[in-house]
Amino acid sequence: MNEIQSINLVDFTPEGKVEISGRQLHMKLNVQTPYHKWMPRMIEYGFVEGTDFAVTDKNVHNSNGGKQKVTDHILTLNMAKEIAMLQRTPEGQEIRRYLIKVEEDWNSPEKVMARAVLMANNKVKELTTLTEIQQATIEAQKPPDGSIRITRTPMITGEGQIYFVDKLVGGIAQ
Repeated sequence: MNEIQSINLVDFTPEGKVEISGRQLHMKLNVQTPYHKWMPRMIEYGFVEGTDFAVTDKNVHNSNGGKQKVTDHILTLNMAKEIAMLQRTPEGQEIRRYLIKVEEDWNSPEKVMARAVLMANNKVKELTTLTEIQQATIEAQKPPDGSIRITRTPMITGEGQIYFVDKLVGGIAQ
């Protein structure tokens, strides 16, 4: 199992998700079929793009010293476990057991609370920054002498305007 961990099979995102590279899984499973043929076959088992996996393009260095674009699939933990089980090999069993341990650890109460605290701290930081920006905007708009100025007045038209003007100059509205 130490060999599996050394390959960096699992990534944890800041959003609180577990991601597995399809290419890394393919390599660790020692599948003989090329990745570009193997992965579409695995997807045919009923996996849904956007739910179970996402397709990404990566630039990698090729043997000629240049860069080459390759397609990778970012898999959910459940999809990776299922693919490992489908392989029916000792490597597949070992990887599946490893992924189950990762899931158990990820869902432990301590890890769940740690992620919740991290998310709450990020939200507090975001709201603090927003409040500081709003306070700076308010301070910038205050007159230097501390007075209050109204720069917008409501528009009064028609009979309301006549009534208002008559009241203002002391007349009686009809």
